[in-house]
Amino acid sequence: MKSLSEIITWLKTPEKLPVILVEIPGIITPGDLTMYLSSSPFSSDPLDPVLPNITYDACIVGGIDFTESISIVGGITINYGDIELDNTDGSKDSWLYDYIWVNKDIQILIGDATWLRDDFRPIFNGTIVDIASRSNNALNIIIADKLQKLNNPISEELLPTLDSNREI
Repeated sequence: MKSLSEIITWLKTPEKLPVILVEIPGIITPGDLTMYLSSSPFSSDPLDPVLPNITYDACIVGGIDFTESISIVGGITINYGDIELDNTDGSKDSWLYDYIWVNKDIQILIGDATWLRDDFRPIFNGTIVDIASRSNNALNIIIADKLQKLNNPISEELLPTLDSNREI
């Protein structure tokens, strides 16, 4: 993985070919599936030590919007954002109802189209809140930081209610 200073230097070069990679493991369909998405065409090298021979679907349009904030009074806030995917041809319509996205982990990385996948730098690790469609031509993966996982019940099992006339 490139260091932060290497990434900053690379971002200042005019010949850079920036690519955003999105990796979503454990999408539940008839089986488990990892989604590999990108902002422009990218395939990992056969000799890449992390993920060899992976072709990423170049369907991310625009950028990745995410808002972060830190409370000065110590309160915790969950930060949200979204990733817009091109669905002009309708080929991803089934993603809305065939796949389970809620509470799946998501990792977003940045790097150059000429680099090994191992050299990409993570810029976000979080959770998927849901997938939706805001227009006929796009899908939106709604993301949040890992605090979102705290908004779920620990167990679905309910405790029995106590009879007020019964002794404890």
